[in-house]
Parts: sequence; structure tokens; C-alpha cells
Amino acid sequence: MGGEDGGENSSPGQEQALGSMLKRHPEALAALFGTSGTWFLYDIAFYGTNVFTPTILKDICLLGTITEEGDCRQTFLQTAMEGGIVIVLGVPGLLTSVALVGRWGCRSLNCIGFMCLSVNFAAMAVVAQVVPDNKFLLFVLYCCLNFCLNFGPSLGTYVLPAICFPEEIRSTCHGISAFGGKLGALVGALAFPLVEDSLYGLPLVLLCQGMLCALGAVVAIAFQRPDSDYLVEPHSASCSGESAGVTGTQMSSADTFDCTLASHES
Repeated sequence: MGGEDGGENSSPGQEQALGSMLKRHPEALAALFGTSGTWFLYDIAFYGTNVFTPTILKDICLLGTITEEGDCRQTFLQTAMEGGIVIVLGVPGLLTSVALVGRWGCRSLNCIGFMCLSVNFAAMAVVAQVVPDNKFLLFVLYCCLNFCLNFGPSLGTYVLPAICFPEEIRSTCHGISAFGGKLGALVGALAFPLVEDSLYGLPLVLLCQGMLCALGAVVAIAFQRPDSDYLVEPHSASCSGESAGVTGTQMSSADTFDCTLASHES
């Protein structure tokens, strides 16, 4: 009984805390849109590409031969070798993000990463449409694409929600942001076959992905702030709590968030 009562009391309290905090801080609502929006768009690109790697490699047909009907004849081993190269090149992309996140911050990683993805998708779409017989160039671009998919937003979309919200609503907002990512993964996985089966096939898929990644860069620029804006230490006496005889550890995260915004505005 006690456990049920506790569960019933906690949910309304959490909802009230989230609602009141977002009303007090429109910036937090904008940050939530920025984190969930970029995570949504990134996962469309990631899962709408990586899940269908065998299909894309078959369209490229690097090691195989094209039949008279225009189909790719390629063995499973050849596809596996191509896929292994593509996957391995994703590792340095993630390691590069880890090395740069402390220097650039999550917002810059997201912006630059989305821009790189947009350019890469667009370049691959043009090559696939104009010179589809250039298998080597298509494969190189796809390897670069997998590097970019693991660089930037791969890390930034996950880390930023953990630092840009007040403590009372941080886990809830992180969950909402993650839900945006899962929804994007669903959209990417379902939309790829539909678009790929259209008249323009793979080039149209790549073009749509490039446009979505460009939108991701816009969302990051418009609704996200540099990490320093969220992590800056309060400097004034009122923010540090000295004027009220309160230590920094006794301040609520909402007050800390207020002071962070005040420091940024000043």
C-alpha cells in the first residue's frame, strides 16, 4: 500500500516540477526542443543508413558485377568485406568526437557534424545520380559518410541533455530527448524502403537525408547554447548564496540555473 501511495504521489509532483520549471525558464523549453529535435533528426540519418548498409552496398556493387538486368551479383563474403571496412571507419569518427568534445562543446559538435553529414549525403546523391558507374567513388563517399555518422551528433546529442537542464527535471528532459531519438530511428527504418523503392531510388534517399541533416544543423544553432553557458559557475554574491548565508551546495539546481542564465546575459 505504501509503495502504491508513493508512486501515485511522485508522478504528479514530477509533472508539476517539470511544468513549473519550463514556465519559469523558457530557455529550458527551447533547450528541450533543441536536444530532442537534433536527436530525432540524427537518428533518422543514422538508422536510416546503417540498418540498410547491405542494401546500399548492393546498390554500389564495388566488388560485384552488374548483370544485363541491372542487378548486382555479389557474394555474401564480398558484401561482408565491404561492410567491415565501412563499420571500422566509424570508430575513428567516434574517437575524434571524444577528443574534441571538451574543446568544442556539444553544440559545436552537433552543428559541424550535421553540416558534414549534409554535404556528404548531397555529394553521394549527386554521384549516385550522375555517375552511378563510379563504384569506387561511391564506396569512398559511403566510408566517409559512416565516419561522419559516428562523429559529432553521435556524441553531442547524447551528452548535451545531461548538462543543459536543471537537476529537478534533468532526467525527465533527458528521457524526452531520448524518446525523440527512438522516434527518429523508427522513422528512418520505416521510411528508407519506401523512398528507396521510388522512381529515383538511392539518390533520393541520400538527398532527403542530406536535407534532414541540414535541418539538424539549423535546430542546433537556433535552440542550443555553448556548453559554457550551462556549466558556468555563478560569480555574484546572490548567486553563490553568500548574501543569504547559504552555501553553494545548499542552493537548488533551479537557483543555479537562474544564476547561469544571469551570468550569460550579463
